[in-house]
Amino acid sequence: MPYMPVTKEEVTGVIASHPGVKVAGVCFMSMFEKAGWLNTVPFDLLIDGTLDPVKVTEMRPRIKCSDPGSSSKE
Repeated sequence: MPYMPVTKEEVTGVIASHPGVKVAGVCFMSMFEKAGWLNTVPFDLLIDGTLDPVKVTEMRPRIKCSDPGSSSKE
């Protein structure tokens, strides 16, 4: 994968040295697919976070609440 010093062959080597383990992967924006790992690494579970669509919400300034201990009788 880009900017990662670990190859898919190294990952499969680690998995092979632990027979019977479940293999879980977490990536974002289909990086394992783009790097060709899905055809090499035997994932049992894959979580692929996607940032599309990104929700942007404009928040109103917070209203300062009065002190609940004070009475505001007029």
